[in-house]
Amino acid sequence: MILHSHNIGLIFSGKGDLRLMEEFVRSLGHCSRALDINDITLPDWKEISIIITDEESGRRHGETLVRIKKCSDVFTALLVAVRKKNAISRWLEFGFDDVLPMPFTKAELRARLTTFLRIREQSYELKERSDAMLKALVESSSDHIFMLDRDGTFVTSNNKMTSFFPDSYHNADNVVGRPLHEIYPPDLASALESMLKEVLISKKPVTREYAVAETAYATWHQYTLYPILLGAEVTAVGGICRDVTPLKEAQERAYSSLKEKDALLRELYHRTKNNMQVIIGMLYLQRQAVSDESVSSVFREVENKIAAMALVHQRLYETKDLSRIDLKEYVGDLLSLLVRTYNKGIQSISTEVEGESILISIETAIPCGLLLNELISNAFKHAFRERQKGVIKIGILKLEKGIIEIIVTDDGAGFPEGFDLRRSCSSGLQTVVSLVEHQLQGTIEMSSGAGSRFRITFRDE
Repeated sequence: MILHSHNIGLIFSGKGDLRLMEEFVRSLGHCSRALDINDITLPDWKEISIIITDEESGRRHGETLVRIKKCSDVFTALLVAVRKKNAISRWLEFGFDDVLPMPFTKAELRARLTTFLRIREQSYELKERSDAMLKALVESSSDHIFMLDRDGTFVTSNNKMTSFFPDSYHNADNVVGRPLHEIYPPDLASALESMLKEVLISKKPVTREYAVAETAYATWHQYTLYPILLGAEVTAVGGICRDVTPLKEAQERAYSSLKEKDALLRELYHRTKNNMQVIIGMLYLQRQAVSDESVSSVFREVENKIAAMALVHQRLYETKDLSRIDLKEYVGDLLSLLVRTYNKGIQSISTEVEGESILISIETAIPCGLLLNELISNAFKHAFRERQKGVIKIGILKLEKGIIEIIVTDDGAGFPEGFDLRRSCSSGLQTVVSLVEHQLQGTIEMSSGAGSRFRITFRDE
């Protein structure tokens, strides 16, 4: 049994059929409302329990009526009165709930209305329970949760506003119906109004964080505004305000700690490089005191090895990323150092670095620098003994699967036929093989003809 009367919406193109239907509805104890689909507003639709239309109006406004029905949060039945009984299935497939074959009796209409109104009242009871559960959930939240209309006026709010603004007299009861600028401090209200406009235009959620000086407890508020859509139209805007002060303070502490560690690490790189420079200086002074050229050459090679490692620390000190350096730039610096060491007298050896910028870690950079120092030094000392000019080239490339390739070539004398790199008596070349295969876990290939060519591949793990 239906416990109260309902609003039955009527959309009929013929005035005679409309009057007849109005009389039927009223005789059954309900209120009839003739609807103009172009003028009726959303709140009006929520008051309608059942919509009955004729065939002509159904064809004209059917899509709109079905869309409104689907967007309703409480069941609203959609009926069509038809004279052609063979069209019943088409209306049901279109989205209507039932079809009234005309002519029909009051008893038939009563039976249909009673069935659908019972469904609506059950739907309403379920909605009330759901709303109660949702309200309990919203009220239990530590966030301030609210809803605004399109003009920025509060539609609803939970009771957590006072947690964010302890000095404010506003609560869930007295904010409803009031605009943002009457509730929040001017700067914050203006910011939220801008967010509201952005949501209405983009129809997407927007999140911002604001420092609020007026509150005694929460310094930073994070606001998220999101659209509430009815079909494609934003009918309202939901909002969540969260106290993110602890997160901000943790971020600030982490940032300060990171800056301090960065400073300490830069200082460590700087001091390591300086200490290496001191060692290089001491070796240089010792070398100056030695008259034996072979011994002096050993000192010079040790100086270059230390300088190659010092360059890595210098690069790390100068870069923003304290753990990786640009391999191409580092190789260019190393070449410049070795050119100053070996390119003296009438001999003029040119050098070239080709390839792409690749960032490598300090664990990879130091063995790379040492092996390149050996190969380039070896070229300067042995490849151009009877020539005044020559070229040393270094190519750098990143291959598939993260493999780095370095190719060192010169157009010098090359190596004797049958030369075996791994059986070489040269301690420098033995060092190169050890650095590639053991420290870099890579591969090295050598070929000789018109000059020499070394191909080194490895991964920067």
